[in-house]
Amino acid sequence: MNARALPKRAFPYLIVSGSGFLLAYVLLFLFAFPADVLPDDGRVPRVVGMNFDAATKAMEEAGFRTLKGDTRFHKTTPEGVVLEQDPPAGSVQKRGAEVTLAVSAGQSTATVPEVAGSTQQQARIAIENAGFTFGSVSQQTVIIRVAL
Repeated sequence: MNARALPKRAFPYLIVSGSGFLLAYVLLFLFAFPADVLPDDGRVPRVVGMNFDAATKAMEEAGFRTLKGDTRFHKTTPEGVVLEQDPPAGSVQKRGAEVTLAVSAGQSTATVPEVAGSTQQQARIAIENAGFTFGSVSQQTVIIRVAL
């Protein structure tokens, strides 16, 4: 039977049934494979330079979880400020992924040891044990003249 021989009343039923089948197929595809069709990716926000609490809030608003990484001393950055983030800002990651934040512990402070009158080796040991780096050493000869 050809298409011209179908009664004119059956044609709308064929259109509706074909459209219904196509709609059911698309809905099934969307529910069966949602990750492939509707990716849940997002860009990681830049939080370097922010306070850790503010950075955590910004990450949560963007859909990411934060993990506190290294805490390290820094010469100029105050304590609690984010120094580095991994993955980096602007990278595309799945929402819910962890972002590791390295946080500043502020400036390192220590007491300078008294080394006057010590040998060079004793001074080096005392300085290094206090957490400092021993630099270059120069020696000078001092001549004292006493007039009588």
